[in-house]
Amino acid sequence: MLRTTALAALFTLAAASFAAEPTTPDTANLIFTGNGKSAGFDIKRGGDTLKNVHAAWIAIENAGTGDHGYAFCIDIDQLVAPKGAIKTYEVGARNSATGALLQQFQSEFGNSSARPDDARSIGMQLAIWESIYETSGTFDLTKGSFSAHKRDSLGATAFTYGQNYLNSLNGATADWFSYSNATHQDLAAVPEPATMIGLGLAALALRRKRKAA
Repeated sequence: MLRTTALAALFTLAAASFAAEPTTPDTANLIFTGNGKSAGFDIKRGGDTLKNVHAAWIAIENAGTGDHGYAFCIDIDQLVAPKGAIKTYEVGARNSATGALLQQFQSEFGNSSARPDDARSIGMQLAIWESIYETSGTFDLTKGSFSAHKRDSLGATAFTYGQNYLNSLNGATADWFSYSNATHQDLAAVPEPATMIGLGLAALALRRKRKAA
């Protein structure tokens, strides 16, 4: 997450490294290389109130392949890794509304080399947090166990985009990759073609079902 000095954000990972044995965690070595313009929000999560949490897209490089991309932050409490540092992330497979949101972002920006739109990207970050932290069953950024309150004009525009992303879900879920690190911000990767990510979505679904068994 980001309070005033850290950035919570998004990224579309272009590649990952996967282990051969199912019992061995799949890993990817990632480098934080930059970020877009951020917007601050006052966030309520359960009984916690967090002031001026910043959301923005961040740029990531896969240290093993040299591929570049973008991602969303999953958690709020940890900070993004320092710029230029290589951090190892465990790669997992999940299925939830978060995956459907990531697919929405992919349809807009995932297959484009263009810089992601700041307001839409910040809105998607809010929607991702809502999909992860909301426990009421209704995705509404203004109320519930998770809510976000805008602090500036960019945040207001992003907030609208975020709620629109959530409204378009209609109960949909999808498979998605999670990238976890014990000391730094966990990330959610936008689904990419099998040739880019090293593991197709069909294989991801099988892996998720095998781990759930």
